[in-house]
Amino acid sequence: MDMPEDSNKKPNKKKFKQTRQLVRMALNDGWTQETIAKKCRNHQSVVSEWSRGEKQGTEAQLKPLLEIYGNRLRRQSFKFYYSYDYKKETHTYFKVEGKILFTHTFFEEKSGYRSKEKRTKLKRLVVHDQGNSNFMIVVQERTEHHPSYFVECSDENGIWSSHALNQMNSHNVIHTIDSYVKEKPQYFPDEFISLPYLIRKAFLEHGYPVEGILEFPAEL
Repeated sequence: MDMPEDSNKKPNKKKFKQTRQLVRMALNDGWTQETIAKKCRNHQSVVSEWSRGEKQGTEAQLKPLLEIYGNRLRRQSFKFYYSYDYKKETHTYFKVEGKILFTHTFFEEKSGYRSKEKRTKLKRLVVHDQGNSNFMIVVQERTEHHPSYFVECSDENGIWSSHALNQMNSHNVIHTIDSYVKEKPQYFPDEFISLPYLIRKAFLEHGYPVEGILEFPAEL
């Protein structure tokens, strides 16, 4: 026999701080504002305010979206990194919290090689989402001082000496990465065009607005 629902139990009216990001995840996945409004039992004008960050919905209102995108949105993790100073022969270890929003590896260009598996990994960029629209870029460089050690290391982060940049917003992350490949395009011929595209795509897919994007919304 089903137990009667507690009449004193109040619906969850707690404001969901990542409302805008959650709604934009759905929009970027092909949902329309009208569809979201119907699923969340609200008005399209309210969904529009959510998507612009003008208002926050409650967890109860956003439940249909949280059931689909909640795990991806709320998933938190951390990565453990180190940097090595060869002059002082000292290690610095650090932990960066927040899910990884983006990662990209730069490969050494070798004439006659097309497969990335046959090319040496030289650099890598990792972008952590640290919440509240704050992000951190970790720049990793492959060192060749002790090649045998790095070849044998079973942890991917063990082959990189890393350093973290200051925490920044999404606009500055994009600007930093754009500048990174534009400074010396001859060193990153594959990434000169693709990397600015890929970082913007990552932000959009994770529900963050990106400046300078032409949008062509679907219609019912």
